[in-house]
Amino acid sequence: MDFVVIASTVGTAKHQQKLYDGLSASLSDAERTVDAITQALVEANLAALPALRDQLLASKNAVNLIALRRSTPFAPEGGFPPTPEELTAAGFPPNADDAVLGTLAENIVNKVEEITTFVRSINPLALNDTVGAQLLFLNTQLQNLIVQLEALNPTVNGITAHSGRLNVLLADVLPSYLHTVVDKINESLKAHGLVAWNMESADETRFAMGYGGTAMTPAEFYANVQPAFFGLIDLMGSTSLQLELVKMLYGEVFKYLENAMITLIANDLLEDFLNNMTLEGIITGASLSFHFFSVPGSSIEGNIVNPIPSRNDVFLVGPNAVDAVRDLLTSLNPSEIEDIDDVWDYFEGIADAIKSAGEAFEEAYQVPDDVLYGCVLSGDSRCRTAYYNDGFQSVYECSGWFCLPAPVLVLVHNLDKGTWAWGLFNFYPE
Repeated sequence: MDFVVIASTVGTAKHQQKLYDGLSASLSDAERTVDAITQALVEANLAALPALRDQLLASKNAVNLIALRRSTPFAPEGGFPPTPEELTAAGFPPNADDAVLGTLAENIVNKVEEITTFVRSINPLALNDTVGAQLLFLNTQLQNLIVQLEALNPTVNGITAHSGRLNVLLADVLPSYLHTVVDKINESLKAHGLVAWNMESADETRFAMGYGGTAMTPAEFYANVQPAFFGLIDLMGSTSLQLELVKMLYGEVFKYLENAMITLIANDLLEDFLNNMTLEGIITGASLSFHFFSVPGSSIEGNIVNPIPSRNDVFLVGPNAVDAVRDLLTSLNPSEIEDIDDVWDYFEGIADAIKSAGEAFEEAYQVPDDVLYGCVLSGDSRCRTAYYNDGFQSVYECSGWFCLPAPVLVLVHNLDKGTWAWGLFNFYPE
């Protein structure tokens, strides 16, 4: 089943839309390619496998995990979503299905993550009935959850209330699943000697040389390794079903978000930009004046912190880029921000500033491992603590005798709210 995410005038209709158009296309392309690989295996058409493998990798490579993780699918154009309490006051209260949606969204996220973990653990050279049965079991469970989701009739209140978990599913969990399953198929084809170990297409002789060093035709090769193909074909069939289910899930969730955004716009419920969140501070040890990298249990505190760890867009900006990023943060005119898509553009500019200053973006971008309510540095009941199990990754290195503490800019962007807060903290180099 193919579907198209419509590029309309609501929700992710500007720059973020291209990310989700690309994800939708890649899911469809991957499913078609897996079906074609399965058919090639059944027909012993080994010569077709290298090109099909390359097509599958292209589908994966078109999906930028970090860019998607940093995006926000629930992004109505022209304003910011109100709180569920404000929606109730405006005459849009929740219904019974809204509470079910919250639980179901959490269960779906957990189930897709469970499937992703299991797929990652599969040994391509040890495919057996146990693996096949577990894949079937997980697929059936996911299908049942999708059926439950399709039966719901949530309100704009419920969708807004649970948009964070739905954002996680679309922006993080489903793209990660796609990368994992494509990598596993590529690994499996290579493990069985069916494609070369690099991206270049292999010829028929190179297939055969992996099984004893004697050049064979595709039919002869297939006859020699056919027993292994049965488990491989089962893996492909299960994967194809999973991809179809994931596509259905993607379309259903986007439909809910789209309907909610239409309702918010049509009823003039969107709000103006208000960046009123705070970052209370960071903790890396006993001292609050000087900080260290790589201290287990380091944390960031503030009401800016999103309760969902992956929905925090966190940057630690080293001394080389501090001035450039600080200038961007202090020079912004809030009236220029119309909606979450504008915030996304703004933070793309910050990412560019980090790169232009010679800083490694991959080191600066640091998502917390966990978030808990409550803070040491503040009594605000809304304050949350973002924890880093292994501490903050170093963005300041120095060697020699005169390596003194230097300011590091810590920036926290709440992806679901579009708000952010930042502070400067002195770090010793590592």
